[in-house]
Amino acid sequence: MKPKVDGTMNIINKLMPNQKLVLFSSVASSDLYRNIIGQSLYSSANSFMDFCAEKYENVYSIQW
Repeated sequence: MKPKVDGTMNIINKLMPNQKLVLFSSVASSDLYRNIIGQSLYSSANSFMDFCAEKYENVYSIQW
């Protein structure tokens, strides 16, 4: 989880005001996958990416 979270924040912090960022999240960020052993950290990291897309103006997340 740490590499995905840290990498996302590093990229966001380097964005210039007119740049946009598209994050490729996963449908595994849904609650359905949170209770499956081994998937909770993966799911949490994808949820973090979705959160960043909501919080930052020029950041978008695509759940594929």
